[in-house]
Amino acid sequence: MAEIRPFHALRYRSDLDLSAVTCPPYDVLSPAERAALAERSPNAAVRVILPEGEGDARYTNAAGLLKEWIDSGILREDVTPGFYVTRTEFTEPGTTAIRHSRLGLVALLRVHDYADRVVLPHERTLSAPKEDRLKMQRATRANVESIFALVEDADRSLYHLLEEATKATAPLADFAGDDAEHHTLWAVHNPEIIAAIQELVAPKQVFIADGHHRYETAVAYARENDALGADRPESFLLTTLSTVNDPGISVLPTHRLVRGVAPEVMNTIFARLGSSFDVHELPLKDVESRLRLPVENQPAFGLVLRSGEVYQVTVRDMNAIAELLPADLPAALRPLEAVILQYLVLDRALGIPAAEVAKTDRIAYTRNADEAVRRVHDGEFDLAFLLGRPSVAAVCEVASAGEAMPQKSTYFYPKLLSGLVMRRIGNG
Repeated sequence: MAEIRPFHALRYRSDLDLSAVTCPPYDVLSPAERAALAERSPNAAVRVILPEGEGDARYTNAAGLLKEWIDSGILREDVTPGFYVTRTEFTEPGTTAIRHSRLGLVALLRVHDYADRVVLPHERTLSAPKEDRLKMQRATRANVESIFALVEDADRSLYHLLEEATKATAPLADFAGDDAEHHTLWAVHNPEIIAAIQELVAPKQVFIADGHHRYETAVAYARENDALGADRPESFLLTTLSTVNDPGISVLPTHRLVRGVAPEVMNTIFARLGSSFDVHELPLKDVESRLRLPVENQPAFGLVLRSGEVYQVTVRDMNAIAELLPADLPAALRPLEAVILQYLVLDRALGIPAAEVAKTDRIAYTRNADEAVRRVHDGEFDLAFLLGRPSVAAVCEVASAGEAMPQKSTYFYPKLLSGLVMRRIGNG
């Protein structure tokens, strides 16, 4: 069962400008973005999340800075333990009219080995980022960022409880952030509401949306402290839970750009696709509109050529292509557009097998379709494939099956705001 607990949040002093000190998670920031965020304030959370220094001195520097902020009162620990509710209002990239709103429950989640089937991943991790975050956690003894996870909520009971919590008290924070986002934070101290939330979450499986490396780091940290499964603070991780059924859950696609395609392949690209796909030239906006709408049993993607032409490529017959996919490919992965693209296009048509995708320099990624078109048109790449957004249901189905989605399959948007709520291990 999933166990969540209230905690003593570590938060910035109320008079500080949260828009100047909070930031996106560590793993989506370039060096230039990190530098720009650090320039905003001497108390910017990014200075701890991505500390300065050489080698392991970085982790010592992070711990020292965190202690300095706590000792000076820049960061303060809430006296009363509680849950916290966040509301993130945002507009998806490339759109201007429609505003979305996502609720999140910030709590401590008991960590488990994946084999326990309580917390489930949907992607594989790399060793280097986990070693980095483990050294950070050892040095700071803190969760300076929250991971993002999802739970099923078919009757919306949990979502409605979170909504009620936003109406019960005045917000602790309410401010505009980057990219036209707006962030609001509430505390939940009512024992009855806390108990009701815990009861609703307890029987559910937890699906990691963002933060796989940090979650696995937390499991390793609990294990090395002999705390895994014990009633110890090292057994818990700062987590923001949203419901699968939240109307504000947004998963953006990640498009593929390909270079190094031989002329004879480019000249026969339509013949290579024609046996399994219907290919039609359409305006970019029409292809993008189609890709926003998942159509059952009819996966599709866009194809961009150097000429500027854009095509919609649609699977003609799912039953027919099933025979072309590897026989041992798990059922949960077979309908995914990224999987079909990999095996039937990148591999069969372009000669880039799945084993090479993670390490080849022939493939690059972008979440911006206009950027993909520009980089192909400018000659940096030979072609691009525009993918549709994966459904949250597909992500959960893959996780439930114990499988992993292909690299760069999901981008939950917007990312959680790091620095809004933190937690010292041992203090809640």
